[in-house]
Amino acid sequence: MRAVVTGMGAVTALGRGVARQWSAMAAGEDGIRPIERFATDAFDVRIGGVVADRNAPRPAGAGEATLCIEFGIDAAREAWADAALDGVAPGRVALVVGSSLGDERVPLHRVTEAIGDAIGARGPRLTVSTACTSSTGALGLALDLLEQGAADAVIAGGADVLTPLVHAGFHALGVLAAGKCAPFSHPAGTTLGEGAGFVVLERPDAAAARGARGDLAVLGYGLSADGYHETGPDPSGAGVARALRGALAHAGVAPEAIGYVNAHGTGTAAGDPAEWRALRQVLGERAERVPVSSSKSFLGHAQGAAGAVEVIATLVALERGAVPPTRNFVGPRPNAPPDPVAQDRPRPERYDLALCNNSGFGGANCAVVVGRAPAAVAPPPAPRAVYAVGAGAVGPHGGALDGLLAGARPGRVPALRLDAIAPAVNPRGFDPATRYLIAAAALALADAQVRVRGELRERTGLVVGMNHVSPESHAALQRTIDDRGLRYLSATMFSRMVLNATTGACSKALALRGPCSTLSAGRASGLAAIAAAAHLLALRDDADRIVAGGVEELDAAPEPGESEGAGCVILGVHPPPGPRVRLAGWAFGGPAGPRGGDGSDPAVRAALAMAGAGARDIDVAIGPALPALEVARRLDPVALLGEAGAATSSWALAAGVALLRRGDARSALVIAEPNDSATCAIVLTREQGSQHGGSA
Repeated sequence: MRAVVTGMGAVTALGRGVARQWSAMAAGEDGIRPIERFATDAFDVRIGGVVADRNAPRPAGAGEATLCIEFGIDAAREAWADAALDGVAPGRVALVVGSSLGDERVPLHRVTEAIGDAIGARGPRLTVSTACTSSTGALGLALDLLEQGAADAVIAGGADVLTPLVHAGFHALGVLAAGKCAPFSHPAGTTLGEGAGFVVLERPDAAAARGARGDLAVLGYGLSADGYHETGPDPSGAGVARALRGALAHAGVAPEAIGYVNAHGTGTAAGDPAEWRALRQVLGERAERVPVSSSKSFLGHAQGAAGAVEVIATLVALERGAVPPTRNFVGPRPNAPPDPVAQDRPRPERYDLALCNNSGFGGANCAVVVGRAPAAVAPPPAPRAVYAVGAGAVGPHGGALDGLLAGARPGRVPALRLDAIAPAVNPRGFDPATRYLIAAAALALADAQVRVRGELRERTGLVVGMNHVSPESHAALQRTIDDRGLRYLSATMFSRMVLNATTGACSKALALRGPCSTLSAGRASGLAAIAAAAHLLALRDDADRIVAGGVEELDAAPEPGESEGAGCVILGVHPPPGPRVRLAGWAFGGPAGPRGGDGSDPAVRAALAMAGAGARDIDVAIGPALPALEVARRLDPVALLGEAGAATSSWALAAGVALLRRGDARSALVIAEPNDSATCAIVLTREQGSQHGGSA
């Protein structure tokens, strides 16, 4: 799905505004400087890519984390103004924010909601949190929202801030450079950064109709999981290569057409060689001649915002007929690209297409193809039918799927024997959220009679909805800080402070190496992950199955009526034999608020329309009651099992699959609880297939 870029905005270590970012880079200036906002005396490394006008010590009570929202608002406002979006209905403007740790004091989806409120975006407001690939993934999800018709314009990008915790965590991991980072060169190590970057994406016809610019485009994206290590990359580069191939295939671009690569290029001893191996696998002989540079040598590593600010740097350079350089290069390390553009200033060069790549904790990889908007593109493929071929759930009811429908007293998951559910998985060291997700996913795979092995590992993905990191892991990290001081915190526990840590652990445990992402949308998170996965399967061909669902872990002192657990479904494009459950329609809507003239939910209307159905065609509605929706039967998962945040709507979908599969209904409408992020709805239909309809 091609989308044109009609606006851009950035706040980085090079300054505020896209123009300032480019002028500094063109002048050979980097933004890496001594950190003054917080004390670094206890650390060996005391520099970072900090935003200069916010580098002064903060007043008491004004934590650094609040800057994440400030950076995001400023960059998104610049993008909005650059695109002249004031003429577009706010309800048709979506927002997708990628962030790693965001504002450490509030859930990540609250950061997105705050940015959306400030700029007036009232379409779906979704959060991608896949560590250092977060904002790159946000661009990909924006393409999908446009393709679904969920919005007319999407503001997509990311925001993150350099805090004492982040600095201490990467210091403990031993990956920080003593001086300014020198990607592909000596010495090895990265330099942390911060900031925000957003682009406005629109369908070409919509942009042209309102007279917006349309000369630059995001053409496609690819996702994958390494399934290898919590913080280190697969040294073979195989995971990164899958994401790169996925991006090229989605864009309909041949490897030889790529004129420049803006690499993840963190400068680390493990990351740079793995990425170069991946580029050689994908680009072949072309890799030896294409310029491959890293903007982190100017910006520092802006964490979850890195991908977006690097895409902006690439687009501006391309527009000006140049390739961004790699600063501080004094000679190649082994397995470095032959042409890292080793100079201080951009090099004049004409090209039309570029690859931007990022990798993150938990083994998440994401790549995008950007460039000049082509005059024409191939029509999208006909969508593939998507089936729910298996389901699994753990919660206060235990682990039996039918237990979802029987209900249980709200509360914690009873004693869970992960070794009995997934005998091949070593449960040692897992926090509760990780155990719940792996258990639900393993139960769903068993229900689908799918064994993930061989090539199936690369073609089975994982998309998870989450709102919070594990409270148990968070408390364990804090204990190490209290006992040892910030400098000596636990690197292992720090690596679990990104939402994608749970997803990555599940990916590794169950060998799920296909398209992988972690989303947050408040109470809609679980269903949003399933809808996003359904779209990936329907319109791409880099996966045959995706495990999708949501997970929630209770904290030490839960409120009455709260629950925890996880729910997963196995989505596949091969119809199983016998009666089967198809996802006939799915849709996202804007945050809770004024509805249509009939009081209906826009996501419900769109999902029904996609399914070619009306409300009277629905046998059972699962989820909150909506005033304008008249159905014969309702089922409320909160009433059955309690409020479980991100897990609730995934339980609802799993319950719908169970109902239809056993013949208690022919159709179901699953609805997520409305909230300030987004609404989501999925229509399930029961179809009678042959006994030889296909494999699960």
